[in-house]
Amino acid sequence: ITSRTDRTRQFIELCDVVFFLSRASAFMDKSDLELLIAQLPQKGVKRMITVCSRFDNGLEDTIYDVDSIKEAVIETRAKLKSRAKAVIDGQKILPELAEILAPCREPVFISSMCWNMAHKDRSSFDAQEQLVLSNLNQYDDIDNDILADIGNIATVQKIFREVVNDKDETLSRKAADFVPSAEEEYRSAVRQLKEETDKTLNILRTGDSAVLEKQKRAVVQQINGIKGSAETIFGEMLVNLEKVKIDTLQKLREISKDYGKLTEKQGTETHFVSYRVSDSKWYNPFSWGKSHIESSSYDTTYTYLDASDALENIRKFSTDACSFVDKAFTDAVDTNGTKRKLLSVIVESFDIESETYDPALLKLITAQTLNKIQFPVMEAIDISREQEKVSSQFSGEVRDGSERFQLQKLMSDMMVILLRTVAERFEGQVISFRDEIEKLKNSFVDSILKNIQDDFDKLLKQLEDKEKEIERYEELQNCLKEL
Repeated sequence: ITSRTDRTRQFIELCDVVFFLSRASAFMDKSDLELLIAQLPQKGVKRMITVCSRFDNGLEDTIYDVDSIKEAVIETRAKLKSRAKAVIDGQKILPELAEILAPCREPVFISSMCWNMAHKDRSSFDAQEQLVLSNLNQYDDIDNDILADIGNIATVQKIFREVVNDKDETLSRKAADFVPSAEEEYRSAVRQLKEETDKTLNILRTGDSAVLEKQKRAVVQQINGIKGSAETIFGEMLVNLEKVKIDTLQKLREISKDYGKLTEKQGTETHFVSYRVSDSKWYNPFSWGKSHIESSSYDTTYTYLDASDALENIRKFSTDACSFVDKAFTDAVDTNGTKRKLLSVIVESFDIESETYDPALLKLITAQTLNKIQFPVMEAIDISREQEKVSSQFSGEVRDGSERFQLQKLMSDMMVILLRTVAERFEGQVISFRDEIEKLKNSFVDSILKNIQDDFDKLLKQLEDKEKEIERYEELQNCLKEL
């Protein structure tokens, strides 16, 4: 859906239903929704379905706060539905898109992993499936029905079958809608072409080549004047990117140290002892030599590390690290502020009252330039190997001093490896992003210059053979009048 190609857009216009896919770990990101709305055609699509994949990941964030897997499913779905509603309601949406996007408030939650697991024997689970089962089965209440409910692929299949069954009716309805719409678009295009033709004819009949040449030189001089300002604005963006990069790497180092340290816990152990008590009484010869057993208890405390804390710390670091990196790029680039600065430079440098050039075009070029900024997205880090190292060596309460030391050292070593992996990915993304900003900086003013120069060059060429051009445009004008 987020593809920028014309072919993709044409395909979407033929769709009755569009599936918008979003991961549970980054569900309904505002920037993703903004891009979706910007590229979704305002015709053709009648229904939007939000599919939240990897729902099992979302459950891992909730499972420790509830008492059963069923409760975790209910609570996680409610939380993500609430987030979807908040994002949709908080977005400025055109009236014609509001009805299409309304169903996105009720997402469909799926997990292809759990769906496949529900239809397999547990003995055939691979390492990743075993890890998912271990993470979700905290209360030993997972069965195939629950796995199928978490997977929920049947719901998507049902929706898809409904679309297929209704395809003939859909195509008929679209055919009835498209013809009037196409006719109006045709009339609008003709009107716009006629206005442009009338304007060009007026310039040809009244214009002067020397005046136009003078105006062209003035425009070029003005554009050269704003190059320095534009380069300063983009330069500030790059400086801020470098600062945010340093801050983010520092934060990543800090959280890796925090998650690498396991907190020692105190446990209590109760001991029971038994002893024999004599029943002999000096005044009762029959009691002599008799006794009974009594018992008592006492408590001792011990220190331990919890192996499940290590697994949880690894997972949290992976999630938080990705969030920090994603946030770094949005913090570094204030697109709205940059757009205002660039437009201010243009407004101050150009005569927006002149009929020779259109300020709306300059604004459009500015918006299109900034819309080309593609914020990198940090892919989820594969932590299965690290979690496997912990679970294969340690489980439950680790009491022995030597084993506690080994577990703590293992955590520290793994955090160093994970931090290095995240930092290397982040550095690579920063370099690519910096190159992208440099290209935008170099092309921004050139785009403005090229559009204006092309218009002037076209007019100057036409003025070289004014009478012939006037005759051709008058012919076009008459043709458009008939249309």
